[in-house]
Amino acid sequence: MKSICYLTYCQAKNSLLEMLRHPGKLIAYLFVIAMIVFSVLTRQSNTAVTGVPDTRLIGGIYFFVLLGLLVMILLSGVKSGSTFFSMPDVNLLFVSPLRPNLILAYGLVKQMTSMILVVVFLMLYSPMLMQMFDLTSGQVFMMMVGLAFLLILAQILSMLLYNLSNGSPARRRTISSVIYGVAALPVLYVAAGALRSENVYQGALQGASSPLLNVFPVAGWLRGAVFGAVSGNGGQMSLYTVLILVLTVASVILLVKGNPDYYEDVLQSTEVTYEAMQEKKANENGAGLARFRNRHAVKKGGFHGGWGANTFFYKQLCEMRRKNRFGFLTTSTILIVLIAVGMAVFLERVSRGDSDPMDAEAMYASVLSTEIYLLFFFQAAADWVAELKKPYIYLVPSSSLSRLIWASATTLAKPLVDGAVAFTVLWLYLRVNPIIWICSILMYASFGCLFTSTSILFFRLFGQPAPKGLLAFLQLLILLVLAIPGGVLALIAIVALQLPWYLAGIAFSVGCILVTLGIYAACHNILEAPEMR
Repeated sequence: MKSICYLTYCQAKNSLLEMLRHPGKLIAYLFVIAMIVFSVLTRQSNTAVTGVPDTRLIGGIYFFVLLGLLVMILLSGVKSGSTFFSMPDVNLLFVSPLRPNLILAYGLVKQMTSMILVVVFLMLYSPMLMQMFDLTSGQVFMMMVGLAFLLILAQILSMLLYNLSNGSPARRRTISSVIYGVAALPVLYVAAGALRSENVYQGALQGASSPLLNVFPVAGWLRGAVFGAVSGNGGQMSLYTVLILVLTVASVILLVKGNPDYYEDVLQSTEVTYEAMQEKKANENGAGLARFRNRHAVKKGGFHGGWGANTFFYKQLCEMRRKNRFGFLTTSTILIVLIAVGMAVFLERVSRGDSDPMDAEAMYASVLSTEIYLLFFFQAAADWVAELKKPYIYLVPSSSLSRLIWASATTLAKPLVDGAVAFTVLWLYLRVNPIIWICSILMYASFGCLFTSTSILFFRLFGQPAPKGLLAFLQLLILLVLAIPGGVLALIAIVALQLPWYLAGIAFSVGCILVTLGIYAACHNILEAPEMR
């Protein structure tokens, strides 16, 4: 026990010294904490919360957020295991003469400590929740604590399920099917209530806030405990808190007593997590991790073309075929289509009960703006960024500009393909003007070009294509500056020429394309003299 306490003490001391040796990190943490405190205090001084807030909407959202996180962690645990430990823990603790339950207790305490940072980060959203749902800072803090506790409990349960299913593909498939089936029950319950009601929104709201969902294990119990405290219902809070604590204690006991050598089962998961962290530090896009997880026979090889600089384009196409048989149509494409259709269905159903319902064109514009916002995050891991980590792009005897263009060709083409698929489906559903459909695809693709050119400019200025921390905010500011020419053209099209929004969007797209071409021309020597970077 003394060795565990000493290890914990040394880790805490080293973390503090690491922060003091890097003032940038310390300033960033203090800035975030100051923003949280300022936002909370400003909100409390401006508005006083009176009475019991209406928690139906936020309660339903909170439940399905908990349910989604729980399902993802459990499915990941069934597939590859879950872990509380890092590679230094494996090297130091797993070979030491310490009892397995003591090592597990150390892992749990360490995980709970890390969850404090999660709660602090989530408190950044507290002013928005307080403003929208009339909550106090204490009530928002309880919601964040409940979310952090779910992450801990879900990892314990995923370790139990992994121990149960390990070594048997049939059991693994059975457990995964059960998880999907049980998780679908509350979704079907809310959907049935929405469809039965004349007002779809009110029906869905009534179903999502139903006390019956509190009976759902883990996610429902946590919502019942948290919102029992928020609404001042002490009996409900006590009941579900006891259920959560009993489940947690029972899960830990089963994990220790049922499988004393549990840490051997999480060794592979620890290695995968460590590999992912190392690749993230190296600014890689996870290709090595995919090779580590999925080792399967390659059925089709060869670039099937390419000479000089355009070899990188054919190489990336070959890598796409190795990942999936549909090339540009990846899981992100499916996600984009689902978001577009789901948002359109939601807006259509909600607007039916209003006196002034939203027309199809306004729905299309709302979905388009949301998809463009999400595109910024989908563009974070680009193929050309991975090429910069390899020596080949610097050795090809071609101009730096041609190498840069061909290395980023798939990154520029991916938004065009995704936009064509997603907005074609959306156009077939909403039946808007075909000109709007074509303009939306061009706008989506042009924004992809703008995001890519912003990353190239950032790499030219700061030497790294994927910024972290405070540099990410600086990249966002650069993006806003680069969007000014397109914004001016769009403003002229709307105000001076009296054009509709989608034609003004084409003017904005023209500005984005011109900015992209200018950045490529200005950064034509970005791949020269790499030893200076």
